[in-house]
Amino acid sequence: MQNINRGARSGTPSPTPPGSSSSPTAVTRLQRLDDSIPCFPAHQNSGQPLATELAQRDVYALDTAAGARVPDAQSLCRLLCDLDDHAPVAMGIALGVPSHILLQELGAYDRDPCQLVKSLLAASLPFSLKDVAAWLEEDMALWDGDDVARQIRCLAEYRGIERLHSLEPPLCDELVSVLLPLVADIDWLGEGFGLSRAEVLELQSDSVPPTRYRLTETIIDMDMLLRREQNKPGRTCGEWMKVMAMAGVGVSDLKHLARHWKLAPPPGLASWHAYASTIVHDLQDEVRLWHQLDHSKPVSLQKVVTLLRNSVLFKPCDMRDMQAFNRDRISLPLAVGNASDPRLFTEREWHTLCLYSLLEHAVSQGGDGQHISGALLCRLDRLRLTEGGAAGIPGCTAPAPQTHSRPLCPFDLLRLSQAAHEPERHALEIAAALGVGGDISGGWAGHWSEIWDEDRSSRTQWQALCTWRWIYSRAPWLETGHLVQLFRQFDRDELMQQLTGIGSSDCEFGAAASPFPNQVVAFMGLAKELYHQPELVRAFLLQSSIKQHFGYLMSPNSGNNWRVLNCLAVDPLMQKAWRRFVAACLKNRESAATRKLELNAAGCPHDYLCPISLMYMDDPVVIIESQSNCMYFSRRSLLRALREAGPFNPLTRSPLYPDEVPEVDQEYLARINAWRRQHPELEEAQEEAEV
Repeated sequence: MQNINRGARSGTPSPTPPGSSSSPTAVTRLQRLDDSIPCFPAHQNSGQPLATELAQRDVYALDTAAGARVPDAQSLCRLLCDLDDHAPVAMGIALGVPSHILLQELGAYDRDPCQLVKSLLAASLPFSLKDVAAWLEEDMALWDGDDVARQIRCLAEYRGIERLHSLEPPLCDELVSVLLPLVADIDWLGEGFGLSRAEVLELQSDSVPPTRYRLTETIIDMDMLLRREQNKPGRTCGEWMKVMAMAGVGVSDLKHLARHWKLAPPPGLASWHAYASTIVHDLQDEVRLWHQLDHSKPVSLQKVVTLLRNSVLFKPCDMRDMQAFNRDRISLPLAVGNASDPRLFTEREWHTLCLYSLLEHAVSQGGDGQHISGALLCRLDRLRLTEGGAAGIPGCTAPAPQTHSRPLCPFDLLRLSQAAHEPERHALEIAAALGVGGDISGGWAGHWSEIWDEDRSSRTQWQALCTWRWIYSRAPWLETGHLVQLFRQFDRDELMQQLTGIGSSDCEFGAAASPFPNQVVAFMGLAKELYHQPELVRAFLLQSSIKQHFGYLMSPNSGNNWRVLNCLAVDPLMQKAWRRFVAACLKNRESAATRKLELNAAGCPHDYLCPISLMYMDDPVVIIESQSNCMYFSRRSLLRALREAGPFNPLTRSPLYPDEVPEVDQEYLARINAWRRQHPELEEAQEEAEV
């Protein structure tokens, strides 16, 4: 790495040597600092405490010759990496380094969790599915290991495979989906598959990002090269102060740089906080005015990043705002169009990923790669992700309602997770209807899942976003037309409004370019079946231990039909159990229809009389207790009994709620009416009994 020439820039007077108290450019002297101020790095060490050293220095205004000194490149790199809030990528954008060059340096941030799990499986072949499940149960009982182990066992039994020798679909794809919730612990997971730590690290070699120092050094070198090509001198200390302010470093970091270079703010600005605020507010006003004139015009990436670094990407001082801050920081890549999985990144890496997403967008716009689209800025503003976003950019209105199908985009997930009423429940039920089910992990691991614990509203949106991201990763073929069809089928007008801007399900919307996959069609039909046959759902719950199933516990706010559907989506063995149960119930009901009717003393069949009113039923409903035991009631009489006597079956005393009472069985009613027409002589006896 080549160094910038030391000393003052050509054509500028040499600064007055430090220590000269008579210097006309010396404007003030820093006060002694307390122990909370960090010391300079070891390479600057003079052997004296920082406060004592600074007390002996003269400080020069930023706009004097002292600010025109050009720092040594290696010392500058070490100094910047010592800052708490230094983000090399933000600095690179502030310097104007071409976006495609920064993207080349950040290739490790383009991570595919499915490919990572597939690579782990390929390196582990052959392996026993039962052994992996046993290891998960033993070593991860306090997390999600038990549920994942159960899924692996079910998958092995359902497919009839105990030992995996190759990664042929569909078993491989199903196994990858099962293991995805554990992707954040890929090192630990590799141990369960018998891989050494070195082998797991080799699998992750492409996803290891450059160190802060190396990235900072590369960006400084690139800036020097570009300036040299443009016949410009090296950047001065004053210019570096402005660059770092634009890169969004905190005021304490600006003070640290100023102390090192012995600089004071320019005249008219009382502090470095005022200096940074002036730069940010000027850029904010410039962006707003420029964007207000024409919302379709591209906007400078350099200026937008400055605004974002001073809002979403910069840690707030008020810890009470931490939840909103974390929500916005998670939202930013999705808003830009990047659907990367947060479980693969640390918090510091996620900050860089936010900038990486903006760089990707800028390059996709063509041109010089230094601008984002006006539509993206409007979207960020509507989501309140820009500095002062609550005020909004004048004239930056919401997009027009959509009427044509298009591929689902990452920023759609944000809108769907913000449905006004129970977004978490909506997301889980749509996941069940699509046959993908909810994410076993119930959210994202580690620090990502702990930041919403105190705020219920934020937590439900967070869980909804986790589920929509899970749907997006499991169903990459999804279009808005597919979801609109689902929303209409299951009366989800809130989700329709969030996704398309259309408030009514009656409005016309274009069909998706491709049909639903066969598995999804089957699950949509299953969702209808469970919804219209609550008696079967209730009986299935009574007969099995499904209420302790992780798929059932995943959606506590949903009805039993949706919770059972989610179990069927995540557990193939449960699907087989459900099909066997329904077949047995239908067979039992068919045999009951053909057996000889038992008559009471008046000659009326017991099966056609309500056991509560002892009258012919003109609104029969079936209550199934098990696959071999069912009973018919008059719907009116049964609902009245449930209201007056309590939510339990009047005959068996098992739990039974009004919403579990099905609609009238029209086929059974037809049989009753046919009997009554054939035996009119019994009607008079029934009328007397009724009186």
